[in-house]
Amino acid sequence: MNYYMLVEKDHPRQSWALITEEKKTKRPERPPEIPPTVHRLLGQPFPPGLRFKPQYSRYRCKLCRRFDEYEVFDEGFDDGVKIRIKGDFGHTTDRVFVVNDRFVKAIGSVNAQGYELKPLGKSGWHALRVTCLVKVLPGVLEASGMPCPECGRKEYAGGCVQKVSEIAVPESPNTFFASQESLPLPFWDRDIFLTEDLMQAMKSNGIKGGYCYRLYTDEEW
Repeated sequence: MNYYMLVEKDHPRQSWALITEEKKTKRPERPPEIPPTVHRLLGQPFPPGLRFKPQYSRYRCKLCRRFDEYEVFDEGFDDGVKIRIKGDFGHTTDRVFVVNDRFVKAIGSVNAQGYELKPLGKSGWHALRVTCLVKVLPGVLEASGMPCPECGRKEYAGGCVQKVSEIAVPESPNTFFASQESLPLPFWDRDIFLTEDLMQAMKSNGIKGGYCYRLYTDEEW
């Protein structure tokens, strides 16, 4: 069986699941005496007009302001969302992986495994969390930089799974899977992988919004 990484297209418009948009205010000017390195250490607030919803605050580091999208999933989601993703799936600007009703119907038609869903209010979109978490070969994915004094998250993360031998693939068919380790990647914490039969089911149902990147065998590599 072949295995794939799910790759989404870039989204030109912002979408929010954890953040609410308020009336825009004038952007405050940063005092010139504070060097940029201080702001990088303390973390940047959201731009004016955006507010992190109170129910998710406990999942967010008070210092670097980062969070694990998998932990936030446990809280659930309300109607105050704004999804402007062109296609059937993608990550919101605030790092939640979301799919629409069409995507849910497609993967449900083959009894897909390794995931759970929660509705985003009555928007017709759902947050999807991969539950089949597997080990990745040491050294393939690595975090680097100074760790946050509060939560311990490092500043950066690099690396990408490109070979089947680099990740412990599941034996069950029609399965989503992801790495056990959460990393401070720019737009999400974990890449999403899937088995070939699940990829074919999504393709045959006309799911749009990205593509699937096949992992190489050692011989091909």
